[in-house]
Amino acid sequence: MQRAGEFCKRVWSHRMSPMEFHYEYSAIVDRKPLKWPNDARIAVVLTVNVECWDPVPEKGKLSYPGGPNLLPIPLPEGVPDFVNHTWREYGHRVGIWRILEVFDKHQIQATATINTSLGKRFPRILDELKKRDWELVAHSQVENDLLVNFTGNREAEKAYIQATLAEYEEVVGRKAKGWLSPSVSPTVNTLGILVEEGIEFFCDFVNDDQPYPIQVGSKQILSIPYTTEINDYPLFMRHFHSPQTVFEIVQAQFDTLYREGEKSGRIMNVGLHPHVVGQPYRIPTLDRILTYMKSQEKVWFTSREEIAAWYRDNYLS
Repeated sequence: MQRAGEFCKRVWSHRMSPMEFHYEYSAIVDRKPLKWPNDARIAVVLTVNVECWDPVPEKGKLSYPGGPNLLPIPLPEGVPDFVNHTWREYGHRVGIWRILEVFDKHQIQATATINTSLGKRFPRILDELKKRDWELVAHSQVENDLLVNFTGNREAEKAYIQATLAEYEEVVGRKAKGWLSPSVSPTVNTLGILVEEGIEFFCDFVNDDQPYPIQVGSKQILSIPYTTEINDYPLFMRHFHSPQTVFEIVQAQFDTLYREGEKSGRIMNVGLHPHVVGQPYRIPTLDRILTYMKSQEKVWFTSREEIAAWYRDNYLS
C-alpha cells in the first residue's frame, strides 16, 4: 500500500514540474508532541505587514496590492489610483503609530514583514521598528511586485530576490533569515532560490498549526506559517465583520489552539495591516485581543526566528 506522504510527493512533482522541493503529508494527531519553552501551550506571533505600493503598477505585469481596494474603481492602465493608494498610505502616516502605541502598552515585540523600499520611502517607520527590536522579515521590495510574474523565468526571479535581500541588508543592517512573498504567492522556484540565498524559514504555506521542514534538494527550510484566516484584511475588508465579531473570532481561534496545545504545542499567527486595523474604530480591537491573550498563563509571545531556532535545536538536531 502506498503511503500518503509518498503520494503527496508524486502528485506535486508531476503536476508542478519542474518541482524543486517536497514535504510529506503529516496528520497533526500522528506527530510526536511539540513542546514549547517554559511548557507554553501556544506560540503567538503577531505579524504587522509594513508595506509599500507603487500608485501606478508597471505595465504588462500582474499587480495586486495585497488585499482588496477600499473603492474598486475601474481605471485605464497607467492611471494613478489615488483614492486607494492614499487609503493605504493612511497606515504609514497614522495607523502604524496607533499599532506601535498598543504594542508598547502591552510590552510585546511584534514581527514586521517589510517591503525593503520602506527604508528609503519611510525611514522614520523603519527606525521605530528597529528601536523596538521587532523581528523584521523580508517581504519583497514593493507589495505590487508579484513573484508569479516570474513564472517560467527562474533567473529573473532569483535576481529580484537577490536584489530584495541586498536591500534588506542595506536598510536593516543584517542578513535576512525569513521570507514572506507578496500576497503570500510564491512560484515553484521560490523555495529553491531562498535556500540558495541562505534563508532559514518561509511563511507562505498556510497549511498547518505547527512548523515543519521542507526538503529542497539536499537542504531544508522551515515552514513557519502565516495566516490568511486570522488576518485583519479578510476579516474586516472581505467579510465585513464588525470589531466585536473580529474579537470573538480571534478569541475562539486562540481558545481552541490553547486547549489543543496542552497535548502538543500550537502556533497562532495574527496578520495585521496598519491601514486596516490602524483605523480609529478598529484599533481598540487589537488592544482587547492582546489583553485577552496576556490574561492566559501558558503563552509564548515570540518571533519566527525564535520558533525556528527552538524547532531546529529540539526536533531536527
